[in-house]
Amino acid sequence: MKVKLLILLTALLSISLPSQDLNKLFEKFQLTTFKGFQRIEGSKGTLTDNVNIYIDARTPRLVFVGKYSGIFRETPKERYNSILTFESASVNFKGISNYKHEIGIIDQDELYWIQVVNNDFEMIKKLKKGQEITIFTTYIGCCLNKTNDRIYLSYLITDKIERKIERNKCFTQSLIDFNIGMSFKEANKIAKKKYGEPIESFNIKGEQYFRYIIDSKFNTSLYLASAGFDYSNYLYLIQISGSENPNFVIFKNIKLGSSINELKKMLQNTIIQSNDNYDLIFEKNSSCSFAVSKKGNLKSVVITDDPNFFRTK
Repeated sequence: MKVKLLILLTALLSISLPSQDLNKLFEKFQLTTFKGFQRIEGSKGTLTDNVNIYIDARTPRLVFVGKYSGIFRETPKERYNSILTFESASVNFKGISNYKHEIGIIDQDELYWIQVVNNDFEMIKKLKKGQEITIFTTYIGCCLNKTNDRIYLSYLITDKIERKIERNKCFTQSLIDFNIGMSFKEANKIAKKKYGEPIESFNIKGEQYFRYIIDSKFNTSLYLASAGFDYSNYLYLIQISGSENPNFVIFKNIKLGSSINELKKMLQNTIIQSNDNYDLIFEKNSSCSFAVSKKGNLKSVVITDDPNFFRTK
């Protein structure tokens, strides 16, 4: 299991809450995933030079769903020092030094730490290992001493699961020789051996992309990308694109050039977003998509591990 030193500061912990009250909270908090939010946000914020931290003045309100790991302990000294640093950096964070203990929350195979206060201990003991909980938080910043520690102020933790983002909502987690979640270094090693050196590399908001030519005749390209910043060591995105290529099978009977009707069979509750050049076909909270030409033929397929990657308007 991977471990990320993510800090959530708990202002209130409740084992039960009326559904109508939760619905009111959902109107004020954005439902997301830890990984999805951190991929988008990177290290946004104002760098405070004297203590080397990023303070996010927007303080976005976020809600996550994760599983209780069963771990409840005193906060390690290094992490607690991070809390003290944030408290000293802004009067808005006065009192957060009271959070001297933590519980571990698992989300998408990552372990995150939630800071709690003494009054919450008896409530925490009622939670069972593996139990899903909903966490309402306010994000305030990250990156003490150039680490990737995040600080979230948690407004509420409850065992009621009124809403959640579905995971792995895709027809596959692999394309050709590559699997989402594999080592990014190993993925590129395989690609270089099979297709030669990448013809292009670029960086988008901390995410590193490499482009390889699979078939020059049909201009068929393979893109491999890392998730950047907090999750740079694993393969996060796979994309295959190009002109119609009847000899190259992407997945089962799907090829570049396949008709839109064939593609729709792979998805449920299809959403289509259009621009001047192509139509993007995907499902809500999907981790994969098809791009088709205005003639209705497949131009590109993308799979990721982030259910927030393709957004509805």
